[in-house]
Amino acid sequence: MLKKIVVSLTFTCFLFLLSSCNLERKVEDTTAEFDSTNPVTICFDLDSNFDNRHYSINDYLDFKYIGAGERESAVERLLSEMKEHNGPENVTYDFIEGQGETRDAALTRIRAELMAGAGPDVFVICHDQYSPNNLFKFVEKKMEENVFLSLDAYMEESQFMDVSRMNQTILNGGKNSSGQQMLIPLRYTFPTTVLPASKVQVDLSQTYTLNDMMQGTDLALTSALAGWRNEEGILSDYSSALGKKADYKKESLSFSQEEFHEFIEGLLVFNDKVNDEKLGDIVKGVARTDLWDFRLILSDQKWGSQPVTIVPLYNRQGGLTAKIMDYAAVNRNTNNPAGAFWIVDFISGEKQMQTTDFHMYLNSQGLPIYDELMQEETMLPYRKDVSTREKDPLKYIFFKEDDWQAVTAAKNAITSVDFPTEIDLEIDLLLNKIHYSTDKTQTGVMIDNCYKKITMLLGES
Repeated sequence: MLKKIVVSLTFTCFLFLLSSCNLERKVEDTTAEFDSTNPVTICFDLDSNFDNRHYSINDYLDFKYIGAGERESAVERLLSEMKEHNGPENVTYDFIEGQGETRDAALTRIRAELMAGAGPDVFVICHDQYSPNNLFKFVEKKMEENVFLSLDAYMEESQFMDVSRMNQTILNGGKNSSGQQMLIPLRYTFPTTVLPASKVQVDLSQTYTLNDMMQGTDLALTSALAGWRNEEGILSDYSSALGKKADYKKESLSFSQEEFHEFIEGLLVFNDKVNDEKLGDIVKGVARTDLWDFRLILSDQKWGSQPVTIVPLYNRQGGLTAKIMDYAAVNRNTNNPAGAFWIVDFISGEKQMQTTDFHMYLNSQGLPIYDELMQEETMLPYRKDVSTREKDPLKYIFFKEDDWQAVTAAKNAITSVDFPTEIDLEIDLLLNKIHYSTDKTQTGVMIDNCYKKITMLLGES
């Protein structure tokens, strides 16, 4: 009898502690007082994406990171600028390297610290679109699990960021299902095809779907989807056309196995029709997940300096799904929430995006969250020293007026936002695997296996 009472009391205490933890994690209604002398730590993960300013590549396609000096200088200057604005004075930071064993060790260490209720106070993360080796493999799931601190109360007293000038759809991508702002997106991308305006026009004020693109009845939409074929004539990088891929609160995919079959099989049919020239003449365009440098990419096209039409890769539901590539967040475990938010606030400021060496270091990761940036009068710094021998001898990046209008029209089609994950990678590889399979009768099995794998990946996150 005594044993049963002890077990019962132990279980009751466990439930009480568990409920107390859950209650504690929900209390975000008040803000702590800012004290510039309180210590704060920052984790910078800035280099998992390839940037030819910071990496060299040899004939064997081996990458070598060469940006350490520039990165260190940019961050030190950032800390100095924060002090000039009466920010935190006692700041330490750590870099997660972009690749190799050093990165793996850092990821393991930080994940263990977070599980132990510790870790850095601030995260500034640049996601790799193609690698599963991100610090947070499923950012949206971490937002649901309250790994990050809700920023809403602190944002009411922000000094540097101007929420009203941010792209609201992208900003909302940093909220969890309860509507709490868990992180601040800094840059984002969205898939489009750039086409010569002299050959195709499309009314982007209309909402289109992936099915509209696959019908083959609109030259601009058909050419835009066909533009996502690789050199072998196989559609690639099409996962955004699925739209939002998961409900991270329920930990389930947002599409059924049957819907996934329909999606992949529709793309296969379209791919075959284009390759067999059954959809008539297709206007050749250039598919881009990131538009900041599209004029450089067009430089080898005859129409590369002419006006363009930019057509989104529309999703199944209608509209365009963007991906948040860079963001800043506060660790829920922080002992200095006010100091940590001060740093996030400063980094997220519109002026800071235009003037700091820190943001110059990042200005090839996508479009900035502030809608008015990257016009001729709001250009962004790209590099200090320019050599005509460089492939992209740019000192500033911006869009000229006609290009700005085309980019803005495409950007206005964004209806949903997510983050790059390993699920995207698996889906984007599937058509290629099917194409090179020697047994075409196994296509259905390969689709089923892919669905099972991405379901498993979601469950493991």
